[in-house]
Amino acid sequence: MNRLTAAYRLIYDQKIANLGIAKFQKQYRSVLPVCMKYKVIAEVYTDGSCSFNGKMNARAAIGVWWKYEPQNNHSEKVDGIQENNRAELAAAVHAIDQAAMQGYCGIKVKVDSEFVIKAINKIIDFTKPSYNGKYQDLMEILDALKEEIVVSVQYVKAHSGILGNEQADRLAKSALKPEKVNKLAGSVKNETQKKAATAKRSKATKVEENGSGSKNNKKETPKLEGKKN
Repeated sequence: MNRLTAAYRLIYDQKIANLGIAKFQKQYRSVLPVCMKYKVIAEVYTDGSCSFNGKMNARAAIGVWWKYEPQNNHSEKVDGIQENNRAELAAAVHAIDQAAMQGYCGIKVKVDSEFVIKAINKIIDFTKPSYNGKYQDLMEILDALKEEIVVSVQYVKAHSGILGNEQADRLAKSALKPEKVNKLAGSVKNETQKKAATAKRSKATKVEENGSGSKNNKKETPKLEGKKN
């Protein structure tokens, strides 16, 4: 952390804590560019995506897009229950955790999910039996993070041309591409593809070294594990 970042955080930390993000931004509008530049307040778009939501083969992922810190952009598959709402909430929690870890005083999370807004603002009671503890782990992490950093959440309309929202959506969906799902889940299909590629390269190398594709070369070609016939 450079000295100016430390100085600005010291100046505005308590003000942000006392006012909250929304009121601070209204009252100190003129210093907002400085607060963004020197990492006092983070502005982050998050999104969740789920293929086959509600089905046994559902796959969910998160996307996090930072307006001023592109190196923090992130996408990954969701752990645990695979569903859209969990992905949306997990994305927001990930962004808040990033900001807290990097010492930001506050973060404004921009989402297209009313579910996330209600969760962060404690409008939903996740202790009800109907939720069956589905989001309890994420809410416990969120509560702990809110002790470290001031959190504000803002609704943005999905698929309306807002750059940050579109980028967060793209990141979330990128983690659901077949090759990424295979890699992240360690799927048998993906491992088989890797072994097949290795065998093919090995065979080509041996043919080149020995000068022809003789029967001996074929015998030396590595075989895929578990392959029958």
